[in-house]
Amino acid sequence: MTERGYTLIKCFEGLCLNAYRDVGGIWTIGYGNTRWEDGRAVASGDTCTKARCDSLFNYWVDESFAPAVDADIGSPSPDVNQVQFEALVSFTYNVGTA
Repeated sequence: MTERGYTLIKCFEGLCLNAYRDVGGIWTIGYGNTRWEDGRAVASGDTCTKARCDSLFNYWVDESFAPAVDADIGSPSPDVNQVQFEALVSFTYNVGTA
């Protein structure tokens, strides 16, 4: 992922420092995260600093979403350029890896 890719996803997601229920009723925080780094679910009353939200976002993109896209397309892929890869990571960030 490039900085432009991270920024694009953050722009689409927006930032919320207090836990809220998303449209599906799931507790969410930061840039749309539903879990903390240790796997615990975000819960009512959870709060986060911007720095922690940035770290949480980077953790999940780097440890879950980007690797899942890599595994699906075969990295490096001669058929998928960096911009396309980042678009796929953004899509996966929203719909999940399953």
